[in-house]
Amino acid sequence: VCTASAQGHRWLTRAVHVRFADGRVRPVTHQMRTLKAAEHLLSQHLPRMHRSLRSIYDRLGPTLADHIRSPWLADLSYLLFVPVTALAWLTLALLGKTREIEKAYRH
Repeated sequence: VCTASAQGHRWLTRAVHVRFADGRVRPVTHQMRTLKAAEHLLSQHLPRMHRSLRSIYDRLGPTLADHIRSPWLADLSYLLFVPVTALAWLTLALLGKTREIEKAYRH
């Protein structure tokens, strides 16, 4: 869903284009980086919880993302994830792991 949200207006999402190892170029936001860093931390320290949450997301996320077909819906999706992103960032900050954010989806 965050990947679809990155298709929103750049003035809001601040997406930057990143070339992945397979050659694809995709927009990546700070939101995506923060949530990926938090997911990585969760998978390391609470693997069972991570698997459960990931399983739910893997069932719902692609369906939700398929419905995000315009920049305005992408903006809305981005904004709806702001509270989750803030909680993820706060958790990373409290654990001294905010440097992990910049390591996710390097450009």
